Amino acid sequence: MERAAGRTVHRPPDHLVRHRGLGVGFACQVTDLDVSAYLTPKQASRLDRMAQLALCAATDALADAGAPRTPPHRRAVVTGSGFGGRMTDESGMLTGRHPGRGNPGPLHVPMIMHNSAAAAISIQHRVQGPSLGVETACASGSHAIGEAARLLRDGSADLVIAGGAEACVTPSVLLAFHRCQALSERNDAPERASRPFDRDRDGFVLAEGAAFLVLENLDHALRRDARIHAELVGYAATSDAHHLTAPPPRGEEPRAACGPLSPTPAWPPKRSRT
Repeated sequence: MERAAGRTVHRPPDHLVRHRGLGVGFACQVTDLDVSAYLTPKQASRLDRMAQLALCAATDALADAGAPRTPPHRRAVVTGSGFGGRMTDESGMLTGRHPGRGNPGPLHVPMIMHNSAAAAISIQHRVQGPSLGVETACASGSHAIGEAARLLRDGSADLVIAGGAEACVTPSVLLAFHRCQALSERNDAPERASRPFDRDRDGFVLAEGAAFLVLENLDHALRRDARIHAELVGYAATSDAHHLTAPPPRGEEPRAACGPLSPTPAWPPKRSRT
């Protein structure tokens, strides 16, 4: 991957170059993705880029986990995505010779749905337990991992494939984020644009990608002599119920998610590992 090689991937995406007036002319995309190692051409044609990225990352995670032989009905998958199949949606609704209604194809609906990645992973890897899609904006991937741990804890599954994927580098999404003043405008130095903790930061960089983990209870992992990378000891979620974008001034709800004030308290570790 380019990032592992120490090279920046901030650049003008090919499909955005021809568009004018977007305000921001760069983003980060996966440029070395070869789905042929994971999918047949027919399978790939039925998946939006977001689901392709998710399936590739999930397949790699399962391989890293040692190709566990957990029975299909004891497997689960939870995926997170904020935009779903956005590239397919824009292609079908904003292009063609039918203004006002677009020209969606026969597979448009299953390709744009937010659970499309979970469905693809389920089919590819025979996951016959719960198959869920989480849609909570920037927290989608984290919530997917947390909800996967819940499935393990309540006994609904012995192994859960969980993570997040996004592929929304499109003209409309870029322009929309620019208009709400969320994106960096360092068009002259895009490689220096992503600096979230710098006092001179001026916004984030739109990007795509996917990351997945395989979660299982400790006993299950030890029985199959799995390589264990980390232990997940708790999970909780709260909502600010305050404002569309601004956090509450005193930070009560984020603080409550970390302690006993939470309405959904962080559960004590039932020792789930990934």
